[in-house]
Amino acid sequence: MCGVVDTQRLKVFVVAEEDSMSELGRLLKQQHKTRQDELYGGLSRDERAEYDARAERIDELKKQLETNRVI
Repeated sequence: MCGVVDTQRLKVFVVAEEDSMSELGRLLKQQHKTRQDELYGGLSRDERAEYDARAERIDELKKQLETNRVI
């Protein structure tokens, strides 16, 4: 099941029951593609906002995974 949440005109796709490692991998792939797109044509404000939101989520996931590994 997938859903879309519109937060301040920012579309964030939510995948039900996706584990942290899978989500991290998916987000990293999206970030890579966005960086490539930026090189060839730049990013709109909305695309930049989505990129920044994914970057924050990536940081959260990395911290979560690191904490889980230590415990």
